[in-house]
Amino acid sequence: MNWLGDLWQYPFHASVWGTAGQWFGSILTGGSLFLGFKIMRTNQKDKRREQASLVVVTNYYTSSLGEDGDIMPLVTIRGSVHNYSSALVTGAQISIEMKRGTARRRLSLFDRWFRPQKKVIASKRLQVEDDITCTILPDTDIRYVLHLPDESHIAAEEVDIKLAFMDANSVAWERPFMGVPVESKRPGRIRGALITRLEWKDWDKEHPDDGTPSDELSGEEGPKVLTE
Repeated sequence: MNWLGDLWQYPFHASVWGTAGQWFGSILTGGSLFLGFKIMRTNQKDKRREQASLVVVTNYYTSSLGEDGDIMPLVTIRGSVHNYSSALVTGAQISIEMKRGTARRRLSLFDRWFRPQKKVIASKRLQVEDDITCTILPDTDIRYVLHLPDESHIAAEEVDIKLAFMDANSVAWERPFMGVPVESKRPGRIRGALITRLEWKDWDKEHPDDGTPSDELSGEEGPKVLTE
């Protein structure tokens, strides 16, 4: 049999291309395998999210009356983080970030893309005493207080309060207040390197080297590689 000739013969020969039933069965088999794969991925994702969903953050905020009488800038945000799961979480940190619309009004496209740290109004690692891992043990809560800079002049409806942490399986999570936890995503290699480079550059401008450790200058922490 001339397979190459029969392959392009029209109408197609069933001995080469198969019957309609064979094609239909192959399509069903492929669809079933794809559906099974999607269900497995969804189940795995739900299982990973199981512990993250048991880490809950609360907050209460204090605002001051603006000069024009209707803008009420945030002054402090306080609350607690409770770990209801049976395993500890590490790297816990609270941050106050501009919402997408607020960032569009206040930051340039370049800064939003390559300087995401500028969207952060204030942040605080949930560190208890000398625990540099910022661990929250099972069935334990940690209280926090965040003071916003005076120059921020931002209202409660313009920001998101987010909790970042790592679960017992070393998966990094980010949970917004009144939102479901999502797995943190790292930027691409080139963009990530540029973000880190610009962050260090901005840090050097704000904290000139005078021989004093940066954490003693203002109580702030050094820059880290940001994730999205």
